[in-house]
Amino acid sequence: MKPDTNAQPDIPQMKILSGEEIQQILAVVFAENPTLAPVPRNAALIGDWLDAHYAAEISLDTVRTAIKVLSYPVDKFERQKPPVPVAPQPVAVPEPVEVLAPGEISIYADQFTLKHASPAQLRSYIKRAKAANAKK
Repeated sequence: MKPDTNAQPDIPQMKILSGEEIQQILAVVFAENPTLAPVPRNAALIGDWLDAHYAAEISLDTVRTAIKVLSYPVDKFERQKPPVPVAPQPVAVPEPVEVLAPGEISIYADQFTLKHASPAQLRSYIKRAKAANAKK
């Protein structure tokens, strides 16, 4: 039997993406790489690399691969300054639950601490505990 000379080699067919799908992929890529300038030249570099390396499918992974290859060892992309980081919100310092003088025990002290407290510490404790309960 003669070999079929008209047979085409088994080349994977490239999936055709809509413009919206390509825009979604590029939006993700530019969000992941904030210094990559969103200019037509960069998109053309990625597209040319995918064409030259016979990417069977344009997907987020193949575009990420193209960016990695085209960025190393010599970066071929146009870059922009990274976005300015957002300043964190100031943290409000909570007011202390109680302020103790030296030698005072907390109104939240446990039984062990109360049993071993001095009479002066207990008087101060009772006075502050009554005042705290009166505020509630």
